[in-house]
Order: sequence, then C-alpha cells, then structure tokens
Amino acid sequence: MNPKEIESIVKATIEAMDIYGGDRGFVESMRRFNLGEEKLELWISAYEAGGISGIRALTETFTPEKEKMAEALKQIHDFFRTTWPALSYRVVRRRNRITIAVKNKGQSNFYDLCQLRYTPFDGKWHLYWKRFNGRWCPYVSEINNIDGILWKTLYLLKLDEFGCFFG
Repeated sequence: MNPKEIESIVKATIEAMDIYGGDRGFVESMRRFNLGEEKLELWISAYEAGGISGIRALTETFTPEKEKMAEALKQIHDFFRTTWPALSYRVVRRRNRITIAVKNKGQSNFYDLCQLRYTPFDGKWHLYWKRFNGRWCPYVSEINNIDGILWKTLYLLKLDEFGCFFG
C-alpha cells in the first residue's frame, strides 16, 4: 500500500472516530479496511507525528546524501555531549535511519533509546521510540512547531512527556 492510500485510510479513521466516538470509529475502520489494530494505530501515530511525511518515514527507506547524514551524526554527538555528558551512547546508521543506544551507569549492556528517520524529499527528521514488543513507533508529541528540524527533534528526548525514552 502506498503512502497516499495509507493517508486516506487514516483520515477516514479519524473522521469515523469523530463521528462515532473514538473506540467505535476505530473498530469500524479496522473492519472497513480489513486492518489489524496495531497497524492502524501505527499509521495514525505516524500521521499525527508528521502527516504524509510521517507515513513515508514509517513505510519507506531512503538513501540520503552523505553530507546530510554526516552533519546529522555531528549534531547527535554534540547534543549528547552537551545534554548528558556522563551518559554512554552509541549511534548506528542504516540508510536514512539512525538508532541511538545508551548505557546507564552500572549497567553493562546498551539499550535502544530512540530512532531518527530522515525523509529527504522534505528534509524532515522523525523520532521513534521502541515498544516493549521491540517495534519502533512514531513519537507523537503535544509540543508544537518541531518542524522536523534535527536539534528540535532531539530535544524531545529531554522533554519526553510520556516516559517513552527514559521512563
């Protein structure tokens, strides 16, 4: 399914939730579009976090310019050195996805803290958190005007209002 089709399903689901009430509208959409609960929730989260760009970050993989990714890695290192200088971290990049793992004091193992996904067609960064089931989920924040700018996206780690990252 392409991102435009997913976007139309999400919009129809949101409309159904407004008309019939949250749970009922959601279940109606699951039946109408023959989708599982987890997939539909994931699509809605991606849409809420970044519109069509969020859906594309969730469903597509891109090959960004080397310079763009090198600058991103530098910003990530600067952010961690400034924000949490005592925190051990490592960064792994695969195409347009950067996974950041951390190790707390006294622990021997790293754990995945977050994933950043870049969409080169609009130059936006998208933040993901890892659920207990091991799947990455778009981070939806109440904080407005993130605009997909990397340093603002990274700052959401510090402001995490839901305890997704360090909670």
